[in-house]
Amino acid sequence: MKKLIRILSVMLSVALATTLVAGAYGGCVSPLRSTLPALLAMTFPFCAIAAIACAIVCFFFSRLSSAILACALIASFPTLKNYFPLNFGSKDNNPDDAATSFKLMTYNVCNLTDFTAPDNPSPINPTLSFILSQEPDIAALQECATFTTSTSAPVSTAQLDSLYARYPYRSNGAEGQAILSKFPFIEIRLHYRPAQGFQVRAYSVYAPTDTFTLFNMHLKSIGLNHEDKELYRDITKGKTEGTPLSSELKEIRHSLIGKLSEAFRQRAVQAEKVKELVDSIGGKVIVCGDFNDVPLCYAIRTIESAGLKDAYTQAALGYAVTFHADRFYFRIDHILYRGFTPSNVKRITTPHSDHYPLTAVFTPDR
Repeated sequence: MKKLIRILSVMLSVALATTLVAGAYGGCVSPLRSTLPALLAMTFPFCAIAAIACAIVCFFFSRLSSAILACALIASFPTLKNYFPLNFGSKDNNPDDAATSFKLMTYNVCNLTDFTAPDNPSPINPTLSFILSQEPDIAALQECATFTTSTSAPVSTAQLDSLYARYPYRSNGAEGQAILSKFPFIEIRLHYRPAQGFQVRAYSVYAPTDTFTLFNMHLKSIGLNHEDKELYRDITKGKTEGTPLSSELKEIRHSLIGKLSEAFRQRAVQAEKVKELVDSIGGKVIVCGDFNDVPLCYAIRTIESAGLKDAYTQAALGYAVTFHADRFYFRIDHILYRGFTPSNVKRITTPHSDHYPLTAVFTPDR
C-alpha cells in the first residue's frame, strides 16, 4: 500500500511540476500559435502555491516527489520572483532624490461608479476622494470618460473644485483613457487604429527636471458576459449541483476558454503595436494601465522587449492582485518603465472600483 502511495505521489508530482514549468514560461509562446500556454500561464501562481505545499508534505514520505517539485520551483524561479517579489526596503526613496522624484498612479476607475453600492451611489464620489487622498503627481486612469457628475457616478462640486485645483493639467476622452497631472503635458498623436477594448494614449510629460513619455493603455478584456461570470463563480465556489458534468465541461470550453483564447490572440496583436509605438518614441518611457493579463504574459513580454522593466517586480513586496470582481483574483494592472529607478511600488486596497490601483515613485536615471 505504501509503495502504491509513493507511485501515485510521484505521478501527481510530475504532473504538477510539468504544469508549473509550462505556466512559468507560457508567456514565451505567441497566442497566435497556440493559446494553451497562455491559459497555463494564468494558473501559475496557484500551481506555485500548490507545489510549495505539496513539496513540504511529500518531504516526509516521498523524497523523490519532493525533489521533483523542488526542481520545478527552481526552474520556475524567474517567473516566481515576478509574482512574489521580495524587495525588503532595498528600493526605498533616497532623500537626495526627493526633488526629482514623482508619484504615479494607474487605476481603472470603472467609470467612477461605486462598486460597493452601484444602486445607491453616494453624493460624494468615493473613487475621486480616494485619488485626492493619495495625492499622486500623475494619475493615469482607465474607464474614465468624464470627471463631471452623472446619474450612476455623482461627483460633488467641492470634489471637482479640489480636483481642478490639485491637477491643473487634465485630459480625458470618450475612449476612457484619462490623465490627471500636476505637471504640464501635451498629447502625442499616435498612428494606430483603435479597436474595441483596445485604447492607448501617449503624452509628453514635462516633469520639473526631466521630460518623459507616458503611455496610458487598456488592452482587450477577456470578454465574458454575465452568464459566463456566473458560471465561473459557481465552479470556483463548487456550486455545480444538478448540472451534468459533460454539460458543465462543454460550457467551460465554449463560454470561458473560447473567449479567453480569443482575448489572448487580440492582446498579442495589440501588444505588438504598443511595442512599435514605444520604439518609435525612444527616451524615458512609462507604460501603464489595464493590461487584462497576468505578469510575464506574452503581451507584457512583448512590450518589455522594447527595453522596459516591470516596476512591481523591481520594487514591490509580496504577491498582489489588482482585479477582485467575480473571483478573478489576478494582477492585471501593470507599470512598465525605461530610464527610471522605481521605489515604493504598492497595490492599494480600496473597494470602490473592480480594480485596485498601483502606485510607484519614479526617479529619473542620471
